Amino acid sequence: MGRTFKIFILGAGAVIRASFSVFANLLDEFTTQKINMLNSSFAEVLLKYVDANCLQKRHGGLLPDITENYWPPEMSIEG
Repeated sequence: MGRTFKIFILGAGAVIRASFSVFANLLDEFTTQKINMLNSSFAEVLLKYVDANCLQKRHGGLLPDITENYWPPEMSIEG
């Protein structure tokens, strides 16, 4: 039993998908069910697990897309 509920991999290329299919054979079924490789229609799946107020618009949410100071992430606490 692990601590991770779900892992979403967005926009994975063919090499990543092929590598994962080989790697997945080494993992137990419980773990592989947690890993989700999503195609271009990922927004509807993400919104089942993450509130739209917590996602950027490019991922189907309501937050503005981050275009500056992307890395390292800017962590601020307001309020």
